[in-house]
Amino acid sequence: MFGNPALGSVLALAHYVSVLLVGLTFRFYKSREEPRSQTAEWGARGIHGRAYDALLRGRADDGRRLGKVLNSAISESVSTLFMIMSFMVLFAVLIRVLQVTGVAMVLTLPLSALFNLLGMSPHLVDATLQGFFEIDLGSAAAARAHAPLVQQLTVVSAIIAWSGLSVHGQVASVLADTDISLKPYFVARALHAAYAAVLTVAFFPLAKTWLSGVRLPTFAAGDFRVTAAPGAALAVGVHLALLMAAGSLAILTAGATVLAVAQRIRRGWFGFR
Repeated sequence: MFGNPALGSVLALAHYVSVLLVGLTFRFYKSREEPRSQTAEWGARGIHGRAYDALLRGRADDGRRLGKVLNSAISESVSTLFMIMSFMVLFAVLIRVLQVTGVAMVLTLPLSALFNLLGMSPHLVDATLQGFFEIDLGSAAAARAHAPLVQQLTVVSAIIAWSGLSVHGQVASVLADTDISLKPYFVARALHAAYAAVLTVAFFPLAKTWLSGVRLPTFAAGDFRVTAAPGAALAVGVHLALLMAAGSLAILTAGATVLAVAQRIRRGWFGFR
């Protein structure tokens, strides 16, 4: 969107740090409650052993054959994809309706006052409103706005962290049949947006110094603006998907190995269980 790969590095750094800050903040969430002891329930087995036991129990309780499980997994995956796309279309239409009816002008009044107080460009108000509802439309509008680059990045970073009501609706639909509360999720998204916006401003000078030569993989040079035939474009997409899958598997394997070594060291040298 900005044509500058170094800015992607700044956004990535700001979001990784802000996510850690959200986690540290939630360390105090319900901290006064008594922790539930699970020693008796789990026994002395490690996390991998408990995960394997849960896998076997879930497989035994399910009772379906592998073919039916696979068919159900594919069907639910396709249904989830259509649900995600439907939410995106729904909120895109909603934003357009608000703009045509003039309701968006009323909704932007508090944002205009806030932006004026913070000394930010009023051209970013509409992008912020769109980003409140839908992440992609808001980010694209912020990148096109006539405003200082650091302010554009700040708004884009906050929009990405907030994720938009479209994504929130997707999460709510997935969790509808569970007992998981959405209140901590909304609070975490708001905290993430605030942290990411502030850290983007703090890390922005790095784009002109340390990160000026950094090139993130894939999108750095417009790799997906393919002008070749559809078959060649499909081959490139499949190749990239395989590379990403292999990289993810390698990262998970490395993480599990490090965790296992750390547990052995802790048990062997320090006597902790």
